Amino acid sequence: MPSKQASNGDIQYFGGPVMTGNVNLYNIYFGDFSNPVQKNTTTLVDYFAANLKSSSLFNILNSYYYQPIVNGTKTFVTTSTINFVKSVTYQPTAKGLVVTTSTIRTMLQDLFNTAVLVPDVNAIYMVIFRGDFSYSINLGNPPQPSSWNTNWCGYHTGFYLTGGSRAYYKFAVMGDTSTAPYPENCAAFADNTTINHNIGGDSLVNIYTHELAEIITNPTVSLKTPSWVFDSSLSVCHGDSPCENADVCSWNFGSAIDNDDTLRSNTVVGSKKFLVQEIWQPGYGCALKKM
Repeated sequence: MPSKQASNGDIQYFGGPVMTGNVNLYNIYFGDFSNPVQKNTTTLVDYFAANLKSSSLFNILNSYYYQPIVNGTKTFVTTSTINFVKSVTYQPTAKGLVVTTSTIRTMLQDLFNTAVLVPDVNAIYMVIFRGDFSYSINLGNPPQPSSWNTNWCGYHTGFYLTGGSRAYYKFAVMGDTSTAPYPENCAAFADNTTINHNIGGDSLVNIYTHELAEIITNPTVSLKTPSWVFDSSLSVCHGDSPCENADVCSWNFGSAIDNDDTLRSNTVVGSKKFLVQEIWQPGYGCALKKM
């Protein structure tokens, strides 16, 4: 059953682009993930990404469409075309680094220039940084500095290449809670009692789900024309602007599987169980699968 009903105000389409075709996922680990705990985290997140294509988890997004002309042809999202390409690690040379959106753009430009990654307009670059880094972005109106694991757990945006084509490249950013001072701020459980006994990987998979659902349905979030968003004044948005299809369902996990009263897992991807938030289905509400 949905956690919120569409009667509270449904998501609307405003004519912007939607990722209806191939979606190529690249995981980028920002910082040193070489110790055993971080290696287990990267292995779990990569496993999740690699098995999304054969999973029904994102079938709820098949309700979203691209319609460039009013009353024109609707092209619906096809989540069976989500492809995990590869993961890479990027180790910044600076110590005690304060990371910003500009830092991530510079990193991606560097990875493109050195051919570690290819500039792919169908890509979503999922950037995962160590939780002991300091990461701040400006949020709100007027914009105010907001810190990861205090004010936010993940976000997505995009950029144009310097001196390159006018293609828009999309990325999401999230942190590894296993190296954070207060992991419970961005995790459903604050210890390794998570379903895969990996607080870093299990918490990241939930944020990964959130950001991926939003990028597919509102990929050019930093540009003027939105795609699928809510009226930010609605109570379900909690002040978020833009208010997207995962924002209104944050930390709503629906029902557990295997009669697990502690709600450690609610879906299966590949052969592993995970706990991920629900996503908004147009005309229905928050749900974990298409209703």
